[in-house]
Amino acid sequence: MGDPTTERELSIIDKAAELGCEYYCLDAGWYDDGFWWDRVGEWKEASGRFPGGLKEVCDYAHSKGLKMGLWLEIEVMGVACELANKLPDDWFVCRHGKRHIDNKRYMLDFRNPEVRKYCRDVVDRLIRDYGVEYFKVDYNVTMGYGSELNSDSCADAIREHYECLHQWYEEIFRDYPDLVVENCGSALSIAKRICRIRLTNILKTDSYPPHQQQKIPPGQHMAQAIVRQQASHISPPAVGIPPKGSCCCWYQPPPPSIL
Repeated sequence: MGDPTTERELSIIDKAAELGCEYYCLDAGWYDDGFWWDRVGEWKEASGRFPGGLKEVCDYAHSKGLKMGLWLEIEVMGVACELANKLPDDWFVCRHGKRHIDNKRYMLDFRNPEVRKYCRDVVDRLIRDYGVEYFKVDYNVTMGYGSELNSDSCADAIREHYECLHQWYEEIFRDYPDLVVENCGSALSIAKRICRIRLTNILKTDSYPPHQQQKIPPGQHMAQAIVRQQASHISPPAVGIPPKGSCCCWYQPPPPSIL
């Protein structure tokens, strides 16, 4: 994660194929030649990392019988992203007259139709150009309350933002019914948005191995909270056994129509 190159990824693909894996997911860093953390947002391949193009890696994965996956953090743009600095403020969550920054990221405001179109174009392009069938969608920020722009209140803004984000995902799944979208986020940072968005898998945090991740049943909305505990005597609910020392809690909210 964070320092991919063609040489490294091809060797990983070989091992994945040898182990009989179904998917190969290229993690963070594929879009920037330098420090990738605060440059998220434009989602174009880094030519320095992939001299023959990212498609070379993707085609190699396909040749090995693997379905191609890419890491995305589609809801944000890094403070060092060149594109972010060319865009108007109404693309972003703003408070106190300026863009809100969290973890070196600006948060995109999905109430803006131009934001939704841009993000959809990114997804369409990655599927079309690279044959992506799996997205690992990360979320390394905490939104808190919503934007002060173009709304009666911050609370109203965040409600509208998540309604638009939910619809954005629904349209993607409508057009790409076989697409797998993994919700990747650290512990509770995913909880508020997963309540309203139907995604395929939940990745609790990078420290959990894949066989301990939870799958969201089709058509259900779930919020998951992982609470680390010092003691290991807490009995988890009957939805699966979390790692020792953790407590896993599930919340089933009402349907979106009555939220």
